[in-house]
Amino acid sequence: LSDGEGGAEGETQTQGGEDEDEDIVLGQVQRSFKCPLTRKYLEDPVTSAVCKHSYSRAAILEHIRKSAGKRTNPRCPVCNVDIKEDDLSRDKELDRQVRRVVRKGGRSKGERGVVKL
Repeated sequence: LSDGEGGAEGETQTQGGEDEDEDIVLGQVQRSFKCPLTRKYLEDPVTSAVCKHSYSRAAILEHIRKSAGKRTNPRCPVCNVDIKEDDLSRDKELDRQVRRVVRKGGRSKGERGVVKL
């Protein structure tokens, strides 16, 4: 936890307290078009606000309901964080991307089911 003084570990600050290096380097991001539960192309994709993983709507709702029936906290099948139905939102852009890939025979930029953003 930070006490509000100084920067994060490894950051260098100037005398005025400003960060010297404000550049953010982002690595290559891959987004799968397949549901981690069904291993099939996403159908009516929803994305978790908590962990940003995406799932087929029916599959993740069933997963959440089964967990509730076992009286355990539902967890993301990818990263194991707690998730709730309220954390999920329809992902229209991902739905369009999946439909485009499926129309092309399951290929996007030479890879099967995965696109590099």
